[in-house]
Amino acid sequence: MKIKKIKIGVYGSEGSYSHIVSKKHIKKNKINADFQYLFNIDELLSFVEKGNLGILPIENSTEGIVTQVVDGFYKHNVEIIEELSLKINHCLLVKKNIPKIKLAQITEAFSHPQALSQCTHFLNKNKIIPVSFSDTSEAAKFIKDLSSKNFQSALGSEELARIYKLDILKKNIQNNKDNQTRFFLIKKNNLKVDFGLEKENNKKNKISLIFQTKDIPGSLYKCLGAFSVNNLNITILNSRPCNIGKNKGYFFYVEIDGNLKSKEFERAISELKFYTKKIKILGNYSFKK
Repeated sequence: MKIKKIKIGVYGSEGSYSHIVSKKHIKKNKINADFQYLFNIDELLSFVEKGNLGILPIENSTEGIVTQVVDGFYKHNVEIIEELSLKINHCLLVKKNIPKIKLAQITEAFSHPQALSQCTHFLNKNKIIPVSFSDTSEAAKFIKDLSSKNFQSALGSEELARIYKLDILKKNIQNNKDNQTRFFLIKKNNLKVDFGLEKENNKKNKISLIFQTKDIPGSLYKCLGAFSVNNLNITILNSRPCNIGKNKGYFFYVEIDGNLKSKEFERAISELKFYTKKIKILGNYSFKK
């Protein structure tokens, strides 16, 4: 049975990893959706604030946290619904040529900086110069539109080879063979989503939040202690500079195991308030351990 169609903002365009994980998720959950492709994190978060959904990467197992997303969470009024994960297999993509291009002939690889950073061993070994591009899919499109005689390549998914009719010169070229990226499905804060996407409260086992400490000695130590004494496990702690209005200094992005409705979390937040000047709960969502 089809449900009401919704709009989902996707970071990148067709064939990007965000698009691939989005397609898998809507198929699994039988969601009727239209994709809106966006190449800027702030634009995507603004699109979500208008009442749409969004999917964007939060962390890669090789390159770590996507800082632009964390910074965007500080500024925008959005909420995390669910965590998604995708195994990332990068391919070296080239324009179809006769005769076929050989690996030794490739001089440059175009892709998103994160993707290029995940394949440094391969690129260095083959003396291929990495060239930053806005998105993996846009890099593939650029290669497709080049003249027939060139020795440039794009770095991205197998799906891009199908979409843009490119040859795959080499598969699985990432440094880490178990390369994973986590994504967040997000919505406007306090928006009711009636598409079966939000899990029952008792299945929400992870919390993301942002806090900014007061300018007093030991404030961060005290904030972390609020979680520790209440038996809440911190899985990620990331600091980011804050230069918005009067809010100078640093804020901290935190992921913890837990549920917003638990007494342990309620006690931790109550204690946290003594040592912070800003607390922003980003979401309580489910993930598979």
